[in-house]
Amino acid sequence: MKPNQDFLRKENMAHYGFGPDAMKKIKVCRNCAEASDAQQLFCQKCGSRLPEETLFDIYKDEHLTCKKCLSIISKTARFCPLCGEKTD
Repeated sequence: MKPNQDFLRKENMAHYGFGPDAMKKIKVCRNCAEASDAQQLFCQKCGSRLPEETLFDIYKDEHLTCKKCLSIISKTARFCPLCGEKTD
């Protein structure tokens, strides 16, 4: 994939709330499941303290990730859908 195409793909994924960059900006309240900005310490909906982990941290621990771009990939993927890197 050409560098410009890779950049555009990453930009589009971030715009629509997908990919590692978007997931790093979100925390999920363990009490009410409200999505919050990763910079917040407390949930705006219920007031509970937000976890330190972002949505990306949680998914990364539970799923396979691309070694090149850190995108979450399915267990059956042969190539990363974001950067095209071959999986092991």
